[in-house]
Amino acid sequence: MYTQASEETERQLAYTTAALLRAAAPLFWLNLLLFAAVWWRLWPLPGLPLWLLGIAALLVGLAALVLQVRLGFDARLFDGFARGRQTPPQLDSALYTLGLAKPLSPRSMALRCAGALRLARLWQCLTGLQILLLLCMLAL
Repeated sequence: MYTQASEETERQLAYTTAALLRAAAPLFWLNLLLFAAVWWRLWPLPGLPLWLLGIAALLVGLAALVLQVRLGFDARLFDGFARGRQTPPQLDSALYTLGLAKPLSPRSMALRCAGALRLARLWQCLTGLQILLLLCMLAL
């Protein structure tokens, strides 16, 4: 069972993580714009080097878009934790019931936040790689 102090600490961690993830939400449009720019550059059908760069950029862009949706979902979940709407065990049970997660041993809020921040860093790397690939395409 949680003590009052540990519950408050977990809520603060969840609130801070939710705020950070929400701050990245508007950049979804950047990923979408980059994705569209790659499509635009691939029309009409280019030579093989440009085509390979384009396919790589599209795959990286698609992964970044999917990850951005996941981060938005996580932001809402962490916001729910911070507001006391749901506890971590309740969330784990709901995700398992919906088939969105395997049964896991209980995790601390710190581990959950670290996982979300790891996904955010991965998303940043994918977005940077997408920009780099598009710049290479424009240089050809």
